[in-house]
Amino acid sequence: MDQLSICKSIIEMIKKLLHSKDFLDAYRMPNRFVRSNGKLTMLHIIAYILFTSKQSMYLNSSSIRQELPKIKFPKVTKQAISKARQGILPELFQKLFYLSTEVFYKSIEKKKLWKDKYNVFAIDGSRITLPNSKSNFEKYGEMFS
Repeated sequence: MDQLSICKSIIEMIKKLLHSKDFLDAYRMPNRFVRSNGKLTMLHIIAYILFTSKQSMYLNSSSIRQELPKIKFPKVTKQAISKARQGILPELFQKLFYLSTEVFYKSIEKKKLWKDKYNVFAIDGSRITLPNSKSNFEKYGEMFS
C-alpha cells in the first residue's frame, strides 16, 4: 500500500470514529456536551483541536469555518471554545494516535529496520569530530568538506 492510501485509510477510520456517538460518549467528561441545543458539539471541538495551528483562537476559528464548511463551525467566543475543550478527555487523542499507528503498521508491506530488528523513529542531528589520525582514517575512512 502506498503512503497516500495509508493516509486516506487512517483519515477514513478517524472520521468514522468521530461520527460514532458511542466513541464520543466514552471520551467526554460527565455532564458535558449533553444539551441538545448547544452551539458547540464535541465533534466541533475535536475538529478545532486537530485543525488549529499556532495562530490566535480567533484566526483558527475563522479559518476552520472557511476551509471546513461541512462541519458548520458556529461563531462563538474564545472563552466558549476554551471551556468546551475542557470537556474532552485527553485519552481520546491517545486512542486516535494508537489506532492510526496500528493501521499504519498493518498497511506497510516491508518495514525498514536497523540491524534487522530495530525501528528508527528519530535521527540525532548532533555532530562529532574525530581527530585526523591514521588509525581513524583506516577505521572510518577519510571525509573532507
